[in-house]
Parts: sequence; C-alpha cells; structure tokens
Amino acid sequence: EWSLYHPDKDLPREYSRDFKQNEIGDAFLTVRLEPGDFMYFPRGIIHQARASEEFSHHLTVSTFQKHSWYDLLNIALPEALEKAFAEDIDFRRGLPRDCFQHMGKGYENTTSDRQRAMMGIMDTLVDKLKSHLDAHAAMDSMATDFVAQRLAPLKGKPQQPGDLSIQDRAIRFINPTWVRMVIMQEPEKVDDTDDDDDGDDDGDEEEEKEEEKVALFHSLGNQIAEHMDGTAEVNPD
Repeated sequence: EWSLYHPDKDLPREYSRDFKQNEIGDAFLTVRLEPGDFMYFPRGIIHQARASEEFSHHLTVSTFQKHSWYDLLNIALPEALEKAFAEDIDFRRGLPRDCFQHMGKGYENTTSDRQRAMMGIMDTLVDKLKSHLDAHAAMDSMATDFVAQRLAPLKGKPQQPGDLSIQDRAIRFINPTWVRMVIMQEPEKVDDTDDDDDGDDDGDEEEEKEEEKVALFHSLGNQIAEHMDGTAEVNPD
C-alpha cells in the first residue's frame, strides 16, 4: 500500500530527509499496487510504502536531480559575469564611495536619489549581462558532468542513433547518451617572427589566437563505485 503526501516545496532539487509522520500531514492518495504495477509521481512527492502480510519488494527510480533551469543558470551566470568583466568596462567600475550609507537591508524601506541611481545602474548591468550569456557552453558543462557521473552503459542492443550537426558536417552516434562531443576554443600562440634578412626588429611578437578543437567525453570507463559521489573527473578523450 502506497501513500502520497504533498511536499513542503514543489520540485525540490535534491533528496529530502526522512520525515516523521506528524510532519507530513494527511495523504492525498492511498493506493494498493499489485505485482507488475507502475506508478509515477512528480519529483519531491513524499511517498510511503507499507507491505501487507506477504513479502513485497519495489524499485524506485528518481529523475531530474540537479537537472533544472536553476542548475543551467547556476553555470551560465557566473561564466557570463566573468566574460562581462573582461569585455565591458562598466562591470569593472568602482562602487560609489558612499554605497554603504544608501543600500543594505537597513535601507530597504527608505529612498534617496543616490539609492535610486545605484539601483538604476544595477538594473542596467543585469540587462547587459544577458548579451554575455552562453547557454550552449553552459549546457556542454552540464552534459559533460552528466557523462562523467553516469553509470557505464550496459552491453546490449544499441539505442536509436542520434545526429549531431557541426557546421556543414553531420556526425551520427550509435549511442548518443554515452558520449558528449564539445567544440572548444583554445588559445594557440603564433610566433610572428621577422622573415626578412635585414636584421631589424620590426616589432616581432608572439600572438595568441583561438583554435577550434573538438573534444569527446565518454562514459565507457565509469566505475560503479564512483556513481553520483561527485569524485569523477571530467576529462575528454
């Protein structure tokens, strides 16, 4: 017999602790499952199983742990800030010297021209930050971490092939969830030497250019002992 209870927060990000009976209130659904039955309920729903007089066994599969829009933005926003800091001088300007005297929780219910001006700058910078967001790079980070943490695939019938288009070429993986292909921009130093024979130094210098490389991350060597323990390293082959 299964009883389902409303969570204290809808769609939580991680597993909840074990609750005491007086903490969860009344069940909104109680149902008896028979051998072979399948039941789905949204992530975070508190569930309670009670066996009858006969032996009972069930398998629970949890999905979407740390796989929300929050997790994607948690990667994308810090990277966007770093990019904005490097490319936009407005993010590098100093705060007003009297900022502590106009902003803070103690000034939340007060208003001043100085406070409004600082809040206006904050709004402007947040708007500008959007142009530095790289959602594709953030998704690559999430995907490579997933590949590093997932279980190694079982041998058996392959999945349906998945297509990955890179510019004007297409690559097909037989098992697309086992691997992640990432296009990376890596700096490459180019020695701009003087090739003439005049012996003059014409401002020769070493330039740094970005070279496009492709890295392949796979899960074939993942160890079951390291599954979801956070110690697996993300390294491409």
